[in-house]
Amino acid sequence: MLTIKENDSKCFLVALALYLPSTVLLPAYTYYLYAPIFLIIILITKNKINNGIFITGVLFLVSLFISLTSFVILGEELNYYGNFIPVQASLLVSLICSIFINEKVAKFLIYMLVFEFFAAVLQYGLGVNTFFPSSFISSTSVFNESSDLLYFKRVFGFNNNSSGLAGNALICFTLMLTYFSHSDLKTKVAINILVFTVLIMTFSRSALVAFISYYLVLSFLIFFSKRVVYLVFVIIIILLFLYFVDIDYFISQFTRNKGSVELTGRPLIWEVYWQSIVSAPLFGNFGFRNYLNIPVYGYYAHAHNSFIMLLYITGIVPMLLILIPLVIQVFKSPKRILCVVSIVVYSFAQYFLFWGASLVDIVFFAALFSSFGGKISLAHSHYEHVGKCDVIK
Repeated sequence: MLTIKENDSKCFLVALALYLPSTVLLPAYTYYLYAPIFLIIILITKNKINNGIFITGVLFLVSLFISLTSFVILGEELNYYGNFIPVQASLLVSLICSIFINEKVAKFLIYMLVFEFFAAVLQYGLGVNTFFPSSFISSTSVFNESSDLLYFKRVFGFNNNSSGLAGNALICFTLMLTYFSHSDLKTKVAINILVFTVLIMTFSRSALVAFISYYLVLSFLIFFSKRVVYLVFVIIIILLFLYFVDIDYFISQFTRNKGSVELTGRPLIWEVYWQSIVSAPLFGNFGFRNYLNIPVYGYYAHAHNSFIMLLYITGIVPMLLILIPLVIQVFKSPKRILCVVSIVVYSFAQYFLFWGASLVDIVFFAALFSSFGGKISLAHSHYEHVGKCDVIK
């Protein structure tokens, strides 16, 4: 995979450029400005792009061509929310940006995310959601110090809502797994604890499940690798958790004192989107991101599921052209799924992946195509590093 020459200042600037649009400090459309700059750098330096990335980019363009052609031929009305840039073009932007993540860029990204996490801890301690004025924030949630439920004490970090902060925590976790699984145990434990703490402070149940899903998949692989010592260790951890944790308190938090787990209206939202998908299954909304009106709630909302949302936006045919090269990349190195399992699981309950030009899509592509995510050793818990080439001399 293409990487930047090991120059700290350049790597820091790339990391900063990628990080800031994931916060309220810069608009997300800033990523669209990066793509032509990065392409020019690639052309000037005459570097060969990874074949997997190149093929994926071509298929994204084919998917885009099919969506736009079907839109013109069928003569449908243009429906979009936010911006009218087709999602395939946005994903192509993220794919290009992902080329510029190497180990040093990833390290700086983690530093920046960790700084945001400590700011979130400070917010929680001060009893405030955010340090930014209301004009920067989309959420109307208010920090309720008197409540016993963590759900009403959610913090935002440098994002405009708690879901964004939870997403950044999982992005940090993914970067660690992809590039620094070979790091010392203390560093990995510290990152794990910090990510888990942030997820508690955002109290995103779907993000917590996504975080835990990594360890479930890892335990599954350990079980079939017949490494009994690791399996016993996992069982001991689970038993200690069950012994020391107040299960009733745990259940009350996850159910918000309602006695049973509810999905915050997601089944109703999914039903509305499925009805629309069935009415236009092949080409969807022709690649244009749009939100549907949810009659029960009386407002427009995304699907709260990345895969349902992508299917609604693109339809079956263009969606397959987007997903097939990504699935192939996973099959080429099945254990690579460990790197991305948390953000994939989170995307089943949030519109997270396939947003388009976003930090999570950039990191997702980097994790799939990075040479650092190639081989995982369960015995030593590290990735074997493969050769790399420079983009910036």
